[in-house]
Amino acid sequence: MTIRDEDLPPALSAALRHAATIHNPGFYEAQRARRSTWNIPRFIQGFDVAVNGDLLLPRGLREQAATLVAQAGSELACVDERSPGSELNAPFLGELDDRQSK
Repeated sequence: MTIRDEDLPPALSAALRHAATIHNPGFYEAQRARRSTWNIPRFIQGFDVAVNGDLLLPRGLREQAATLVAQAGSELACVDERSPGSELNAPFLGELDDRQSK
């Protein structure tokens, strides 16, 4: 999902970035075991910023992004530009054992 960051107020941009960021369990596991956390990020960023400044968010964040945008007093309009693909006719040529055929 691509959002033009220049159209967003700074607080909304920060909220969307925060929504796409999760804690890194590997960091806390190393910290709990008293191992070095030197090269382990504390957070995993699920967003990216394109060269032109657009904010790239995962599709799974769409509902939460729409809620955040609505709370900011605006509306999120989504245009689905995914390719529908084409149906593939591939018959199954394998054999199932007794357990799988049930």
